[in-house]
Amino acid sequence: MEDFKEDFKPDDIPQKIVRIIHIPKLVFIISLTTGTLLLLAYLLTQDSGLIGIGIYYVAFAIIINTGAIISMVACAFRYPKHKSLILARTPILLLNIPIAWVYIVIVANVMKL
Repeated sequence: MEDFKEDFKPDDIPQKIVRIIHIPKLVFIISLTTGTLLLLAYLLTQDSGLIGIGIYYVAFAIIINTGAIISMVACAFRYPKHKSLILARTPILLLNIPIAWVYIVIVANVMKL
């Protein structure tokens, strides 16, 4: 919320829009934290059962992140006055893609695939 205080007066952005533009950051943090915890758990235990959980998690994360991106685009159309503000926050969701790829490469190297 701090980054908005510098750019806008509090009255300039409806509370509904402030909540909407926090969605990508929240989804990114939850997705990154969960993926990182799964990776660390695997690296510490090398429990092969975590591989299956990780695969399901990546599929689930793709669905959630894609849904969040689609929702943000829909909100941009719904609130055209705040379109640029809404869409400016959306690309953070795409950062999960290369991070997930790096995690997959790390696991593959540990497994010596």
